Amino acid sequence: MSVGRGPTERRRAASVLLCAHLVGCHSWHVETGAPATVLADRHPSQVRVTQLDGHRLVIYQPYLAADELEGLAHPARAYRPSRDSLCVLLSEMSGLATRRVSAGRTVLAAAGGLVGVTFLAILVTCGTYDQCFP
Repeated sequence: MSVGRGPTERRRAASVLLCAHLVGCHSWHVETGAPATVLADRHPSQVRVTQLDGHRLVIYQPYLAADELEGLAHPARAYRPSRDSLCVLLSEMSGLATRRVSAGRTVLAAAGGLVGVTFLAILVTCGTYDQCFP
């Protein structure tokens, strides 16, 4: 009999990958360049602006218009287009951050998921702790 990947193994693998993605593979990275440079180089779908008073807000589909950073207050969806716009003067901004994949968090989440799934598989296979580890 050949050993292959059945539906259960595929579901486990998909669950591990989903958990790894949801745990926090993305994080905000503060940009050091000028907003115009960041928008031109990275083309981010969203940015987090820190204002001089410390207030933070996320702007979706950002673009520069004269001395302002403009965009949408909510992500636009095909079923729910957003018409709420935001604008922040560049002179009122103390920081700009973009969302990026965090390789370290992704590796840790995937490794933790694999260890957890392996441990659960051992427990399910053995039935009880005493049967596996006499």
